[in-house]
Amino acid sequence: GGLPDLLAAHGAAIPASAGLLVPARGLVADGHAVVRPSAYVAARVPARAVACLAGGDRSLVVASEDPGWARELTALLRAGGFDARRSADVTGVEPAGIAAAGIPAVAGPEAGGGQLLAGAGTATGART
Repeated sequence: GGLPDLLAAHGAAIPASAGLLVPARGLVADGHAVVRPSAYVAARVPARAVACLAGGDRSLVVASEDPGWARELTALLRAGGFDARRSADVTGVEPAGIAAAGIPAVAGPEAGGGQLLAGAGTATGART
């Protein structure tokens, strides 16, 4: 199970107009490399924008290379009562979310055997 299986089953149905939110929950084995979940997703779906989410309780950080998508997600989270901030630093925010979840940032073959090294979830939303 996990992110690779989820994308294999549903990735082709994600439209190019969609924006994706990938909560930072672990690392993904990608061949001989271990990659961030948002990078794994971005390489495999046609979505216009991918963002990651880190934080806990009511305080969250949304990071995306697409400032408009980060702004939309941040506004949505704030409207839901979260203390949400945005960042363009995906490579900093996503590992921080992984570390905050207590997941080792370094993993070898014994940690996952080529599988998803930790749970990951996704949510989709259409861009306007």
